[in-house]
Amino acid sequence: MRGFGALAAAAVLLGITAGALAQRPPSDEERERNRVRLGITREQQEQIEALYAELDRQNREIWTRSGELFRQLDEKYSSYDLDQEGARAIRRELMGLHRRRLMAFAEFQDKLRRVLNREQFNRLQVLVREQREKWRKQWEQGRGRGGPGGGRPGGHPGPPPPP
Repeated sequence: MRGFGALAAAAVLLGITAGALAQRPPSDEERERNRVRLGITREQQEQIEALYAELDRQNREIWTRSGELFRQLDEKYSSYDLDQEGARAIRRELMGLHRRRLMAFAEFQDKLRRVLNREQFNRLQVLVREQREKWRKQWEQGRGRGGPGGGRPGGHPGPPPPP
């Protein structure tokens, strides 16, 4: 869930609200309201938007490649005569991609703290918690626990919705 925190933080800064989950771009008013609430300048907002865009680009690249690798691994596993070395190489690459994702998130966190001061960062954390709670409730109402769209066995929510 920690990785989702970066996305939620960026979503809040970008003014993304529940409407954004329905593919509606944030209004200028939403962006401005969040900027003022956080007490950040427009320049800081632009810097954070750029940080988020880069994190999002990296994550999309990693997820795309991971999907390809999982499909390849599934093919290897579907054969009785398992290519052990090939499967091992795919798993190694998947672990490398996971490490890249963790490092991209860590870099985002470091840079975020260079843009925001302590008070702004703390206000951001409040906004992030609020947004996460809204998203969680919407997810549970719309998809979770057997609602429309299903839900996962055992009530596990699965991955968070995309930003």
